[in-house]
Amino acid sequence: MIWVILFLATILRLVNINQSLWLDEASQAIMSQKFISYIIFERSGDFHPPLSYILFHFWMMLGTSEIWLRILPVIFGVATVFIIYKISQKLFNQKIAMISAALLATAPYHIYYSQEIRMYSFVLFFASLSMYYFLTNKKVGYIIGASLLLYTHYMGVFLLVAQLLYKKNWKLVGLVFLAFIPWLPFFWQQLSSGINANQYLPGWGALLSLDPIKALPLIFIKFSIGRVSFEPPILYAIISAVVFGFFGFLIFKSIKSDNIKPILVWFFIPILLVWLVSFMFPMDQPFRLLFCLPAFYILLSVGAGQLGRFWRLGVLGVVFISISGLLVYWTNPKFQREDWKKATREIPQNAVFAW
Repeated sequence: MIWVILFLATILRLVNINQSLWLDEASQAIMSQKFISYIIFERSGDFHPPLSYILFHFWMMLGTSEIWLRILPVIFGVATVFIIYKISQKLFNQKIAMISAALLATAPYHIYYSQEIRMYSFVLFFASLSMYYFLTNKKVGYIIGASLLLYTHYMGVFLLVAQLLYKKNWKLVGLVFLAFIPWLPFFWQQLSSGINANQYLPGWGALLSLDPIKALPLIFIKFSIGRVSFEPPILYAIISAVVFGFFGFLIFKSIKSDNIKPILVWFFIPILLVWLVSFMFPMDQPFRLLFCLPAFYILLSVGAGQLGRFWRLGVLGVVFISISGLLVYWTNPKFQREDWKKATREIPQNAVFAW
């Protein structure tokens, strides 16, 4: 049955996969075409670790079309669904494992970023992989998974802190940070460039982070319905309140379950830590916390499982909300990626030149 869910996850992530590259994706693709030495040593103006660029670098040896580039994050997205199945199977039971996999397979926020030619699908996979090895006490696997996470996105450090708070295994987490030491000089170089950017680009910092008052509820809503909104604003507010109430109820129900603590830690601790740090450094955006998304859907699955004979209604409610968000995303270009390819075709055709 898990293979049926993985097949469904693959199909849903292939819908609308032919979208044009937008600015950040184009930048990722251009940078990934550079020599490996350039990717590692010459990106002081880019505030990301090198692994995602290296992965795309080798992937682009086989093709450079938008569809081909998006296939790589799709693969990692589907693989994450399988890892979540294994985590839920380990902590709970087969039913919860199937529900968790099915809910993440249809999750609109996960589907969107499983198509993004950026590092976010990799972050989700490595975060989930590190949690799987963390929970199964496989030390070598954990060190590898957590190290790959840090070399993919710096925000992964908040998951490591959460894991440390849960188990206080200083030696194991220390080995992960030890593996990151070779990158520290480049990290400080990137950090200095990022701090200086706000000096010659005033207001840049404000674009990087949400208002702290809005951050926590918006993270919850985006995790639930994806990168979409509804007009008029009052309708969006009503839909958000209903989703917030329903999903909040399921998460509350999940707290009563055995073995739920590591999933609660995975979901809540990084979000709260990032929220607190964002008062000093701008970083609080829902997509930067994607590594908490699998825990979100495990909590919903466990909560639905606590509804007794009504568990199917809980699952159907979550799937209905997810599919509704997906349909809005698929059918409304406003919520899809900017069509830069179309612009490059139309601007020269319609340009008026003055001589």
